[in-house]
Amino acid sequence: MDNRERVTVLALDPGNIQTGYCILDSDTLHPIRVGKELNATCLLMVQVERYDFLVIERVASYGMPVGREVLETCEWVGRYTQAATAPVGYIYRKEVVLHICNSPRGNDATIRRALIDRFATHDRTNGKGNKKHPDFFFGFRADMWAAYAAGLAYIETKGGQPWRNGDPSPEPADAMTSVQREGSAPGSTTGTPQSR
Repeated sequence: MDNRERVTVLALDPGNIQTGYCILDSDTLHPIRVGKELNATCLLMVQVERYDFLVIERVASYGMPVGREVLETCEWVGRYTQAATAPVGYIYRKEVVLHICNSPRGNDATIRRALIDRFATHDRTNGKGNKKHPDFFFGFRADMWAAYAAGLAYIETKGGQPWRNGDPSPEPADAMTSVQREGSAPGSTTGTPQSR
C-alpha cells in the first residue's frame, strides 16, 4: 500500500461472541461497508468476501489475569487468521489509540471524537448525518468504530505490510515457508530443520 495502489481492507474488532467489521478503501479511507455480526458469520465473511488485506485488532496482555471472554476472543483472532484469503496484519489497541488520539490515554469515546473531528463534513456532533444527508460515518455504531479505527491506524502506521508471527515479510507465503534465519548466510542450513 506504500505505492498508494487502491486496496480494499477488511478490518476486524473481534470479540468472544460478536465482531465489529469495516471494509474500507485504503486510498480514500472511506468506509465501504460496516457491521457487527456473530463470530461465525464474520468467519464466513473472511472466507468468501472479496478484500485485498485483512487487519485484525489483537488482544494484548498487560500483566493482569484475564477471563474466559478474553481467551475466547484470542481463539477467534486465530480462526480469522487461518480463514483469511489475503495477507493478514495485526494491530494492538494501544497502537490504535496512540495513532488516532495522539496520546496513549484514550478510550472508545476519545477515538470516536477524533475520527469525527477528522472526517465528518457536516454532522460534527456524531459524524453520521441522516438518510437524507449522510455523513462519513453514516450507519456506524458500537464496535464498528473500533474496527474502522484499527484499519485506519494500520494503513497509516504500518503501510499495509503484512505481519505473520511478529515477523515482517513482504509476502505472507514466504514468511510461512522461509527457512533462512537472521545472521545465516544465503544457502546456509544453520538453524534450519535440515541442520538438526
